[in-house]
Amino acid sequence: MKAKELIEKDTKALSKLMNDTEAKIVKDRFAIAGRELTKVSEINTSRKLVARIKTILREREIFEAEKTVNPSSPKVTSGQEGDK
Repeated sequence: MKAKELIEKDTKALSKLMNDTEAKIVKDRFAIAGRELTKVSEINTSRKLVARIKTILREREIFEAEKTVNPSSPKVTSGQEGDK
């Protein structure tokens, strides 16, 4: 799933997707140990998805914290900071 698709989801949906993906990683680890899973790269894909979700959730958390401290600040999205 692309980062753009994840950004469009709400926080509750992202949290659920993260929990489901983490459970899939655990399941896949056992499948690898039992030689049931042949595509080992699926774990790496799932781990990267979890990392993307955690990054988006953290960005939202930081934005909410900044909004409460300084309500007049504009929203900064990924990629706009430090463009040169």
